[in-house]
Amino acid sequence: MKDPRLTVGLARQGDVPSLLISRNDNELLNNVNLELRLLDRLGTLGAQAMVGEYTLLLLHAAHPEEFVPYPALVPPDMQMHRPVDLVHYLIEQTKLRKTRQLIPAVDIALAVYREELKSTSIPQQWPAFKEVFERLYPD
Repeated sequence: MKDPRLTVGLARQGDVPSLLISRNDNELLNNVNLELRLLDRLGTLGAQAMVGEYTLLLLHAAHPEEFVPYPALVPPDMQMHRPVDLVHYLIEQTKLRKTRQLIPAVDIALAVYREELKSTSIPQQWPAFKEVFERLYPD
């Protein structure tokens, strides 16, 4: 038996992006075809367990636009690349750390990413959150 060759890639079957893994050792050919929407249902850890963390990282780096509809497949360390995730992170850290110190960072992020965030509810909700944080966290 010769050393098998593995090929990993992102393919489209119609409008559906799929992870394609093929193994070929010149005697045996195996193909695995996993639709991203099915992997997304497993969540980040489930998808990583099934296909590997680095496989997802490399495919996301090469085809980030294909992963937009599947947020559970975006590796945690790459989620901060989207403005909405940055703002969510800052708000969550404000709550977890029980501090007002991150409020200016949220204000700045909302101003800088105004266009990207206007389709979300964050700009409308932030004033109420901010008022509560300022009242609850006196630091």
